[in-house]
Amino acid sequence: MPKVVDAARVTTPPSAVWRSCTTCDHLVPLAPDTARCPRCQHLSATGPAFTERELAEARADLAEACAHCRTRLDRIDAVNAFLTGYLGTVVTAVLGGRNDGGASLRRAAALYAVRKQVIA
Repeated sequence: MPKVVDAARVTTPPSAVWRSCTTCDHLVPLAPDTARCPRCQHLSATGPAFTERELAEARADLAEACAHCRTRLDRIDAVNAFLTGYLGTVVTAVLGGRNDGGASLRRAAALYAVRKQVIA
């Protein structure tokens, strides 16, 4: 009864050895002086060739960076909404003639400075 090993021997070119391609990690028959499969040799000739593992790692890094940016933007939006509401209240109080000795304006200036630091 023939085995898979026998079929592989029949289909393997002379002097080729079954090894993993260094680019795509697929098991292919390669000549002794070759490290990449024919598909990857073509890809590397036309541009950079990345392994599937490298692409998966890059996708994961990008997803993590996007999640971090989304969290930061949400935090900035929350601070912006709070400060906009607070500054609106302070301006209304000052324009309405309420006199607290400028404490509201000093507090608003301090909060505005915090807002600039969070956004930067």
